[in-house]
Amino acid sequence: MSTQSQKAARRPAKSSRQTVKKVTKMARTSDKKSKSSRARSSARTSRAATVGSAKSRKAAAKTTVTAKSAVKTAAKPAVKPVSKSAIKAATKPAEKPAVKSVAKAEAKVETKTETKSVSKHVSKIAASLAAKAAAREALKARQAEKEALSESALVALTMMRTFSPPVQPVQAPEPVPTKTAHKYQVGDNVYFTSPSFGRAAASGAYTVIKVLPSDGEDRQYRIKSSVEAFERVAKESQLERI
Repeated sequence: MSTQSQKAARRPAKSSRQTVKKVTKMARTSDKKSKSSRARSSARTSRAATVGSAKSRKAAAKTTVTAKSAVKTAAKPAVKPVSKSAIKAATKPAEKPAVKSVAKAEAKVETKTETKSVSKHVSKIAASLAAKAAAREALKARQAEKEALSESALVALTMMRTFSPPVQPVQAPEPVPTKTAHKYQVGDNVYFTSPSFGRAAASGAYTVIKVLPSDGEDRQYRIKSSVEAFERVAKESQLERI
């Protein structure tokens, strides 16, 4: 019976412990929830404070800008500065009276008329001098013509008085034989036929190397064959164009 009574006495103790554990757990969870809610509320309040401080800073900056602009407008002078053109116009001396300008214009007109009259007089003098010089040259030319005519007349009289020897007939000059051009030129290819008399040469194709002066009626050439190492002299009658 003792063991059962001990067991029965222990059972309420266990149940009480379990309840205590549950209560402690509930308290801990409630503490955690309260802490998290507090942290959230503090974060919200800090955010609102930062936003409010930023807005207050912006408002303060705007107020400072407006204050500076007001100071600048107050410091600017109310009257605009005088321009340079106005200063120059103010400093310019007063215009001279119109009498002097009229006098100057009249003086200019007088000087122009005087210069025109002088130029006309000078041109007349130059024309008269040129006419006199032309008349002098014409007189000199006439005198020279008269002298030449008198000299030619004297020569004619002397020729008439003197007796000339009989004139012999002039013989006509003999006609100069015209040189006919060569038929072949340097570099032409010709066919050479060797003469039947004397030392026979090889007939065949040759090239004209040099044009020689004519020997009487027939013209001569210096030719060379590609087969032979020496050159030959041939007449035009012995050559034919290839």
